Formats: sequence, C-alpha cells, structure tokens
Amino acid sequence: MKSSQRVALGLLLCLSSVAPALADSDSSYCVGKGYIAFDLRSFLHPELSAPHVLRLYRFGPDRGIYKAAEWSMTDFQVHGMRCTPDRIVVVGSENANYVFDIADHGNSTPGAGNNNAAYSEEGQLGWSVDEVKDLESTDTEHKYRLVLSHHRKGSEFTYTAELLQLDSHQKVTQRVLLYERREPEESGD
Repeated sequence: MKSSQRVALGLLLCLSSVAPALADSDSSYCVGKGYIAFDLRSFLHPELSAPHVLRLYRFGPDRGIYKAAEWSMTDFQVHGMRCTPDRIVVVGSENANYVFDIADHGNSTPGAGNNNAAYSEEGQLGWSVDEVKDLESTDTEHKYRLVLSHHRKGSEFTYTAELLQLDSHQKVTQRVLLYERREPEESGD
C-alpha cells in the first residue's frame, strides 16, 4: 500500500469514528429598528407551549418594551435569522424555513418596507460573551440597550439577556429579562 493511500485510509478511519455533532441550542436572535426576535426550544425551556417558538419584543415611544408576539415552530436547529423592516426569516436544519410578517401597518407607509434591506444576524442570546449593544429605535426620549452577560455561582453558570430602556440621563427606566439559562459547570472527567 502506498504512503498516500495509508494516509487517506487513516483519515477515513478517524472521521468514521467521530460521532456526528448537532448543536442543541436556542436563543438565536436578530434585531431590527424597534424590535428583537429570538427563538426558544422546549428542551431548555420546558414551560413553553410548543417544541420551538419565535418571540418578538418591540420597543419604542408609545409602550416602552413589550412582548409583541410568539409563534410556534417545529423543533429544528436554527442556522440563521434575518430581520428586515417587514419580516423575520428563520432558516435551519431539516429544510425548516419560516417567514413571519411583522409589518406594523398602523405606523408605516404601505410599500415603504424594503425586504432586501440590510439585516441583522447577531448570534445567540444564551451563548454570547458579555456585551452591551445599543439598539435602533424611533423613540427620541429613550435609548435601548441589549445586555448579554453570564456569571458563575458555585458550579453553575447563568446566561442572561436583558433589554433596557434608558432616559436622557442614562438612568434605567425599564428592564425586561428576555432570556435566562442555567447550566452546571462541566467536569473535566
């Protein structure tokens, strides 16, 4: 057997012994002007009414921060999300493809939304590094911030995502917990 054949056979044997990895996660999110959308899966959040949901929170001058919608989806691994002025597109494993119409007809001009507009595909709320992100809004009186954090207490890690409304003095006037996940520290056994 030639040396190159032995290397190829060795690589094939190594690859065949590796179990396929499927990242079981949730909290993929994207943001648009005045809103944030993210997914949740019931295996991490057993209180959900469906195996997999997409949640929409809006923020702005009229109501501050509020949960605007929640849609059921089949259980699948999200590969990407796109937020545009008019819709949220979620794509993933098993040919999953969802499009959610979020146009706010009361505050927008028909045809004004550009579905090909730049979009935000941010990451995951529950797996992100500590970060503070300013979010775009039509509210001239307040600023909105997404705060991603994690901390360790004993052998448990807690990951959180909060949406904050701040006044002109940078004082928090509203705080909404969007996401929380607790998990034990993995042992190095």
